Amino acid sequence: MSYFVRDTFYNPNNYTLEAKVSYAGKEYPCKVEEPWNLCDPDSLPEESKDPALIDVYTISCEVPDREAPYEIEYPIFEEGRLVEVSDPQTVKSIYTSERYSEDFPTEVDLSQFTNLKHFTHFVDGNRKLNYKFTNVKCRKLDMTGQPGLEDYDGIEYETLSVPDADRHPDNFPPIHMLTVGKSFKYIPKKLDSIRELRFYSVSEDLLKSGDLTKLPSLEKLHMDVGDLKIVEGLLSISLPNIKSLSISGLGEGTEDVTIDLVNLPNLERFFLRSTGRKIRMVNVPDSLIEFRGDLDSLTSLPTSVVVLKTLKSMHYPRSGQLMKCSDLIQRSPGCNVRTIRMSNYVGDVFLKLTTHLTTPWKKVKSARK
Repeated sequence: MSYFVRDTFYNPNNYTLEAKVSYAGKEYPCKVEEPWNLCDPDSLPEESKDPALIDVYTISCEVPDREAPYEIEYPIFEEGRLVEVSDPQTVKSIYTSERYSEDFPTEVDLSQFTNLKHFTHFVDGNRKLNYKFTNVKCRKLDMTGQPGLEDYDGIEYETLSVPDADRHPDNFPPIHMLTVGKSFKYIPKKLDSIRELRFYSVSEDLLKSGDLTKLPSLEKLHMDVGDLKIVEGLLSISLPNIKSLSISGLGEGTEDVTIDLVNLPNLERFFLRSTGRKIRMVNVPDSLIEFRGDLDSLTSLPTSVVVLKTLKSMHYPRSGQLMKCSDLIQRSPGCNVRTIRMSNYVGDVFLKLTTHLTTPWKKVKSARK
């Protein structure tokens, strides 16, 4: 089985296009047909000289289906070993859950999973399931359920995420990512380690406290609040250390919205998911190099942005997204985008299409005689 990736790009600026697909740890080069209409424009009748036909390029690639698991959810164990894969090195993510039985081993060795990026571990607070993972090495560890201090033994990680700080006593390992509800009531006393903060519901009382300034190492901020006033309130706080900002939902309404980034002078990456509103960014810092979000909602891209990403889709193929990228580039004066990345879910893995844009060399007359 294979997947056929195909999309089009409106290219009146005559960029040189190079594209590739990344899927399940492998890369595949794309074929670029330039232009879509191969006729010589000068040979066409005047009424047929439509730039939309002449300047549309086609990008295509045939991608074979993965040969081994990439992500594993609800693993199956047998005699202390995970039996779902023949090559553990291909697995990037493992998600454990409460779906265990008493027949599971008391200890599971994951030393063969040498390329593990993400490990999500559900811990039963009642200790009915007496199992333990050992020799785990991963970039990001998500502890869910009700973990105890002993559940961290045997797991090496770079970043730790926990759902409820009130269940994470001071003698536990430092938290790097924290999810916050309506208040900061349960934020742990050790604030220096928190680098990433995610809001899923915020009250206006929280904004008055100014507690965000008490997180000296905070670099990533996620707002999933669905309320424009709350978003504006959070952005009114001076956060010079924030490098990544994510906003999902601006509440109900159809009026245009202005996002002021004046208090984030070192912002590098911005993710924005709107609900049909037109979005205009002001006071954009020169450090902002990457934007990902709803392409139709944004009025234009800042000139500092060089990487453009679309929203991840759970369905593929999703043709037309690359054309939307080119439309946004065309309506952005002085646009400097050089890389476009699109991700779509295929099977249980994201398929990524990366397109590089290179400005053609301009012919310059020599000064020599």
